[in-house]
Amino acid sequence: RKSKEKDWTVARKYYERAAITLPASGNAHNQLAVLATYAELDSTAVYHYACSVLAEIPFVAGAENLGLLLERCEKTMVVKGEEQGTPPRNGKLP
Repeated sequence: RKSKEKDWTVARKYYERAAITLPASGNAHNQLAVLATYAELDSTAVYHYACSVLAEIPFVAGAENLGLLLERCEKTMVVKGEEQGTPPRNGKLP
């Protein structure tokens, strides 16, 4: 781990405990998704954002957060595809 990187382990453990303690709330899952984005774990972040939106008491901004993450992932895939010489078809991913 680089010295300037933050260690979110303690925060993650508390949010995991919160998700277990109050499973009806999407708040803890939203926070776990945010931590996952800090660690560049995009598929984990997608999972937690989805849980935050689908919870009995959804985290309202979770849907927007999920959309922003998916847009960023799509842009990253397009750039990587262009770098490899395979641009997207009609502006869409293959």
